[in-house]
Amino acid sequence: MLLFLLSRAGHNNGGSSVRFGVTINPYSPACGTGGTNGGAAAAVAARIALFAICSDSDGSTLAPAAMCGGVAFRPSRGRYLAAGTIPRSVSLDGLAIVARTA
Repeated sequence: MLLFLLSRAGHNNGGSSVRFGVTINPYSPACGTGGTNGGAAAAVAARIALFAICSDSDGSTLAPAAMCGGVAFRPSRGRYLAAGTIPRSVSLDGLAIVARTA
């Protein structure tokens, strides 16, 4: 299983980890990865993963996907089964998919 640079419990907003350091943006190394799901977006941009399923709250998946040259899709609440996920905010959190292209 591949270990991506994800912050503990998704509380980090800068795309860095105390354990692994700063996540490099493979699309634009001079820029950051842009949020809590920056590691997943960077892995997709670097072609380590075909896609990533992420938790999204207030654009925490959409911004990193855009900054890493990819796309993200977040369906409306209730359009998918979210069994097994633990939201921090029931009204704001949802699942999103990050990919290189639509």
